[in-house]
Amino acid sequence: MTKKSQQLYIFIDSNIFLNFYDFHHEDLERLAQLVELVEGTEIKLFTTKQIKQEVDRNREARLAEAYNKFRESKITVDMPVICQAYSEYTEVKEAQKVLADKKSALSKKLWKDIISHSLEADNIVRKLFEAGTEIDSDKVLEEARSRYAIGNPPGKKDGLYGDEINWEALLKFIPSDNHFIIISDDKDYKSPLNENELREFLVKEWEEVKNSKILFYRSLTSFFKEHKINIELRWEEEKDKLIQELFESPNFSTTHEIIKSLSKFINFSEDQVKNIGRAALLNSQVSWIAKDPDVKKFYEKYVLSNAGRFADDEWSKLQGTFLETEVESVDPADIPS
Repeated sequence: MTKKSQQLYIFIDSNIFLNFYDFHHEDLERLAQLVELVEGTEIKLFTTKQIKQEVDRNREARLAEAYNKFRESKITVDMPVICQAYSEYTEVKEAQKVLADKKSALSKKLWKDIISHSLEADNIVRKLFEAGTEIDSDKVLEEARSRYAIGNPPGKKDGLYGDEINWEALLKFIPSDNHFIIISDDKDYKSPLNENELREFLVKEWEEVKNSKILFYRSLTSFFKEHKINIELRWEEEKDKLIQELFESPNFSTTHEIIKSLSKFINFSEDQVKNIGRAALLNSQVSWIAKDPDVKKFYEKYVLSNAGRFADDEWSKLQGTFLETEVESVDPADIPS
């Protein structure tokens, strides 16, 4: 892939960059390969001033959630009075003290790296931005305002027009000598008919203005697989595996363990949120313990806060499962595939 015509032109949305703060250490190490490809001739990464600002604005909130979850976690071992007669009692107490000290030291190091922007994820994001080509998105503010006013996608029409700024910048400044790739999990880019495809309006506009092809991927993993880039990220695969296990959970105990494992993550894709919700509707081993504190807390945070991602009938059933006193059984045939 040394010829310019074979080089991949890509744009990575801010939601993809922010996911890096939820990646395993091994995945971040593998992403160093992506940095090398962008620094070389294989991939040309285009980014915008707007994207960098979006990452900066949302980084604190993403990390605060993860840090607070770690800081508030408990490491105590409850032992009744009768345990005091055994030598192991003192050993457990001493081990607990050592563990508490280790946790405190780790907490301080983690906080220092968060404040100084020295996390592994920070380094990967910074290197990709440095290796990429930045577009001054401030130059298309008027075009973005006009796009917002007209109502053309992308964008949430909530008084802000970040997506509009990015799209107008790409439309104006991306070279037309190659096809272009957008990697984003933002629903405002997705086709209502097929969430794995870019909105038809955007495809037509791009082809008319740029006279080139535009491709759309919802994750780095799908982009890597399609273009045979040998970078495997187990982050998404692990979440998908746990969600599938939630669908198949055979008992309450297993459900609690799966919820505990899923709770260590701080972000889920739109598809993953939908599947977590559907697991509660289709598996009675989830719905029957919907009121248990750990299950309810998890679903309230990741599912019940995302009403717009579910069809009306699904949303109504989810509310009935988690918010009403009685839980009604759900016929699997009632849930769209």
